[in-house]
Formats: sequence, structure tokens, C-alpha cells
Amino acid sequence: MRDKKTVVIITDNSSRNTSAAIKEVFKEKEGVLTIIIAENELEGYFKNTLFNYLFKEESRLRNYYHKFMELRKTAKMDKLASKKVSFNIKSPVHRRMQNVFLRYTPDIVIAMTPKALMASLAARDKLKSKAKVCVVIDEFCLNKQLVSNQTDFYFVDNYDIKDQLVNCGIDENKILISNIPVRKHIRKEMSREEALKVFDLEDKPTLMVIASQYGDDKFKKVIGALYEARLDVNVIVACGYSRRLLAYVRERTDFIGLNEGIDINAGYSCADIVITRPTATVIGEALYKKKLIFSMYPSGEMEKRTLEYLGLDIIVKIDNENQLISKIREYLDNKDNFEATRRMAESAVEGEPVIKITDKLYEFMREDEQSPRQN
Repeated sequence: MRDKKTVVIITDNSSRNTSAAIKEVFKEKEGVLTIIIAENELEGYFKNTLFNYLFKEESRLRNYYHKFMELRKTAKMDKLASKKVSFNIKSPVHRRMQNVFLRYTPDIVIAMTPKALMASLAARDKLKSKAKVCVVIDEFCLNKQLVSNQTDFYFVDNYDIKDQLVNCGIDENKILISNIPVRKHIRKEMSREEALKVFDLEDKPTLMVIASQYGDDKFKKVIGALYEARLDVNVIVACGYSRRLLAYVRERTDFIGLNEGIDINAGYSCADIVITRPTATVIGEALYKKKLIFSMYPSGEMEKRTLEYLGLDIIVKIDNENQLISKIREYLDNKDNFEATRRMAESAVEGEPVIKITDKLYEFMREDEQSPRQN
């Protein structure tokens, strides 16, 4: 690793697509090693094993746990993190982050979460490392727990987040508006004709329902309403990792239901409307593909804020299934009714977000070559 520049990304499940998008670009370049570490790995093997034993995937108990953690996150997101960052030897997270620095001697650490950011800053300070600590905010609204003057650089989606960071004391020269990066397979251009062939669909208006990474039982009502409406449309349902939702789609409807094996780029490429929760990474992909987005059923405070923020002009905010069917009928009657929103969506993403990010990180690494690194 001494012959390569090293980028370490600390991420959680919600940001793993963003992390993967950055790694994909660096993987094609010589001289850069990118390592992605899941935030929960900082908690230790025993704790994670116990958690997975007590809170089974898709169980009610795990859903209650996620709701509890979401409430805790909501309570903090409008409060600035402590300006004092110090290494706590009693903290397992801080100790393991120190081990990350010692093992990988990173040139750049990208923190995707508040916990990862504070632990990275603390470990860097203790070890007197010259590694740059950066934050990629892959949301449309700001969580103030990610604000720290000790952060070297911020990558953000929009001017509103930039303005908020500046108001919180961050130098505007340390902020780049890059939009939310998307993965390589999403960036591949595909014609509508090619995409329809992937799903063996005829050429007519197409809806793609994305029910989030782990599925969402609320979308059973959406799928049921679409089926009962008997609209003359194609319907593709991306069920994430949820086998229950997949079974529902295949047993109760004649729609195309697919799990993680779906060619999501083909889905975006043939879709006229994307129906989804206001999950930032999904919205980011749909905007990158310049799609009309109908969004509903936010989960958690950040998604609620995203729905309100983007619902002003870039996406169509939907309150319930009846309104969804009504809006779809309105679109089918006259697409021009949504022309203003569609134009805003088409101009929401400029250039290649992930390339903007990696180019800036390359710049940091070139600067680092001018002076010896100390770890």
C-alpha cells in the first residue's frame, strides 16, 4: 500500500451506493487503493453478532429498533456537533478507528456518517496524521451533526446545504457542489427500446416502483392500487431485498417484480415515471437519469425533509394512493401537465457527480505528494 495512495471510506447501509460509486472510479485508475469499511465494523464483532441474533432481518423487532434509532437521529440532526474533538481511549469506536489509520495509513478518509466523522477526526488528531478527512453528504438536506471546522472538505448536492454549512462557520472554499454520485451501471446510456426489451415489455407508458433497499410494506398498498386501477401501462417493481414484497407482487398482480438482481439501469431507462420514497440515493439516481419522480411515504425525518424540499419544484409530492392514481391519470391524459417539473428534474444534475468528487480527491493527493506524509 506504500506504493499507492489510499482512500478509506467509512459508510453505513444508506450510503453504500455512494461509497461504491467513488470506489468504482478509483478502481479504474492506477496508484489508488480504495477501502470501504462499514460503520458497524467499528462496533466490534461480538456486538454485531449479538445484534444480528436479537434483531433478525425483516423482523418486527428490527423494525422497532430502526424506528428508535431514527428518533435518536432526528433529535440530534438540528444540533451542531461538539467543536471539541478528542480521542477517547475508552471508546471502542475511537480505538478501532485508530487501528484503521495505523493499518491503512490513509491519505484521505471519507466519512459518510457523524459517528465516522468524529471518530476519524479524533484518531487523526491523536496520531498526528496528515490524512485529509472529507465528508460526502449524499442527502438533499443537512444533518448538522456532520458539521465540524476540522473537516478538510465537503461535497454536497445543492446550494442550500452549502449556505447552511457557511452559516455554521465552514469556509466556502472547503465546499464543492457535486450532486449525489451514482454508480457506474446507472451512468451507462441505454435507449428506451433496448430497455423495454430487457423486460420483454411492449412500448407503452411505463412506471417503475422502487420500494427502497429492503422493501417497504407500505408499497403493497401502492402496488394494490395500481393493479386495481387497471391503467394501460407497464409496471416494474424493484423490491429490494424483500422476499415478502416480491411474493406479493408476483402472487397478487401481473406486474414485473424483481429483487436485487434487477437491471435497475434498464428500469430507469424505460420508465416514464419513477414512484419511490424520498430516499436520497434513489432520487439522486432518478434525477441523474432525468426522470419524472412521484414520491411518497417518507420514512424518518430526513426523508420527510427531502420530500418537502424537492416537492417544491423538482419532484411530485404524493400524499396517498388515491392521489397517486389521479396524478398518473393526469399524466396519461396530457404529459404537458408535468412539463415544468420534468424540466426542473432534467436540469437538477450537472455533469458527472462522482467524477467531480474523485477529481477533487486526486487534487488533494497530488498536493500530498509535495510534502512527506506522517502517520
